[in-house]
Amino acid sequence: MVGQRTSLRGMGWRRGVLGLAGLVALAGCHALGDAVPGDATGGPADEISRVLAQGQALAVDPAVDDQLAGVAAEARRGVVNGDRDIATAQLSLLKDMNERLAQEYDVRVVSRPDSDTGFFRQSVDNPSVRNYYLVVEALAPDGRVLPVSVTSIETQKTDRVTIWAQRVNKEKYDHVRAEKAANGMVVDSILGHKTRGKLDPVFDEPVPGGAITDWGN
Repeated sequence: MVGQRTSLRGMGWRRGVLGLAGLVALAGCHALGDAVPGDATGGPADEISRVLAQGQALAVDPAVDDQLAGVAAEARRGVVNGDRDIATAQLSLLKDMNERLAQEYDVRVVSRPDSDTGFFRQSVDNPSVRNYYLVVEALAPDGRVLPVSVTSIETQKTDRVTIWAQRVNKEKYDHVRAEKAANGMVVDSILGHKTRGKLDPVFDEPVPGGAITDWGN
């Protein structure tokens, strides 16, 4: 589907046409090779137990403990059944969840002169409806931009990215648009925060939810 968007680059907003974009985020990116490896002290089951314990030590929400345990159970089932693909995929997912739990960052609106700051596009499901997005990144306390896992609302795929477009309401979009037009930069640039021990960021204001990573740059 072809949609229309308005995007902010530098001091002004521009119009463009883009096709159906895919989004993001991460699928397990920890390759385990031809076999599910164990650590230095044991086999695959020991590694699964070790990674599970690490994640549960990080998690602050009992529901996340349960999620981790469920993934570990699937990994163990793969080991028992000799299904290397299942065991590898589930162990990779468990490691990815641990990495997400360990991260701490602010969700910051990108405000560089050579980058889009925001845009709208027609909804895939209802072309008469506009979805509004702000382009964001994950800023760690030490100033580094972190790679994070984002799942596309358009493709349902998860990839690891350093920049993505977060869907917001029209009021927030208009506020950021006006601020950049007036000042050349976004002053109120923090949308939310991701704390250590949680899987996902919490936004300062309600957002409609959803993100994309490919918007025709």
